[in-house]
Amino acid sequence: MSSYRRKTDTLPTCMNCGAVLYGVFCSQCGQRSAEPIRWQRAVAETGRRLRTLDFCWVRTVAALTVDPGRMIRRYLRGRRIPYVSPPLYAIGALAIFLAVVLWQRPELTAPGTPWSVLPDHPASPVHGSALEGEQAIERPADSTERLGRTVFALCAMSSLLVAALTALVQSKLYAGHDFTWVETYVFELFVLGQLALHQTLFALLGAFASKIGLLSLAVVFVLFLAFALSGFYRRSLTSSLPAALLLATVQVAGVFVVGSFVRIALRG
Repeated sequence: MSSYRRKTDTLPTCMNCGAVLYGVFCSQCGQRSAEPIRWQRAVAETGRRLRTLDFCWVRTVAALTVDPGRMIRRYLRGRRIPYVSPPLYAIGALAIFLAVVLWQRPELTAPGTPWSVLPDHPASPVHGSALEGEQAIERPADSTERLGRTVFALCAMSSLLVAALTALVQSKLYAGHDFTWVETYVFELFVLGQLALHQTLFALLGAFASKIGLLSLAVVFVLFLAFALSGFYRRSLTSSLPAALLLATVQVAGVFVVGSFVRIALRG
């Protein structure tokens, strides 16, 4: 033991995890051996990290667009460096979607949506001067709009939790396969992130808050999910449609339930 310590004490160690370095990169955490910081090296390292991150995102989006089922299978088998991790992909795509929707400020308080915060009964008329009436009407409207945006954002982020329930239902539907619940949840996170980007595209086209836009988005949701399921489980697209319809219903119903609880809690 003492001879081993004398040998390893003379070897360089990783400044991140303390493991002995036998090369340029640490075999435990993967960090490059520490070198004196110079501004040229810092700028080059920052650019390399940004390029790597961008390429990973582009590669992941492209793979999920062309053949999502096969890409997710490759990821589960161990080919993970080229792609963004599932939680980061889902959270990042949802963040982009929320940023676009809240920037465009569409009508989010329409009845029938899970983020609707409109009162059940019309407000009583306000008496007083014209200025007082305008202020009394504008303030509740602004408050309702802010509350609607808050409920909408919480509903969108809660889809990450609802996807866990959807993964459980999916694992029961395809019980004959070897995928565990965690691996199925990875599938759901990738699909959720891709669908969030689809919703972002609808929002940029101005068709997100309309009834026709939501109906078209629902059709895209089911078809893309069936496409992903067919590649993931190696089945035909036609045979995957019923399962996709059921899973889409579970996901949307779960978001509606969560949205209802959030709306009730915030309205008090």
